[in-house]
Amino acid sequence: MNSGVYLHDVEDDGAPMHVIPGSHTLLAEMLPRWFEEGSASGRGSFPDIREITEFAKPIPTVAKAGSALFYSSYLVHAAVPFANKRRQRALWTLSCCRADASSSTKYSNVYRFGERDTWIPFCNRTSPRVRALFGWPRSGDPYYTPQTLDLLRRWWPDMDLAPYRGA
Repeated sequence: MNSGVYLHDVEDDGAPMHVIPGSHTLLAEMLPRWFEEGSASGRGSFPDIREITEFAKPIPTVAKAGSALFYSSYLVHAAVPFANKRRQRALWTLSCCRADASSSTKYSNVYRFGERDTWIPFCNRTSPRVRALFGWPRSGDPYYTPQTLDLLRRWWPDMDLAPYRGA
């Protein structure tokens, strides 16, 4: 679960974040196909979310200072280019997650920013036992279905997933 408190008024020209209604329900079904087509990168990002035809029209998250925004972290969301570079949004954000994933989530945002350059190579090279210390389900966990392993292979193309298969 993600949330944000607007620190000032954010209007259309201040590059409000856009959310795609209903996108959270499409991801499990569509992501494997998008990987195959090249619409999604290996890390699950899209070149431009406004060009994914299966998505509904993006909604800008404009609001007055002091407003709060709550949305699922699985809801596709992204910033758009600034129409007015003198007006930039500022949100104080807080993300919550499942307790069984919190040990992994609190260490890093694996999708962007500086930690990505450290976290992704670390996860690729380390053992399943060490990954479990960071919140990954242990080898043999029912989490590792053929579908999950296929998505992990796409998400982590440099990781040896053999220890998670049929354990």
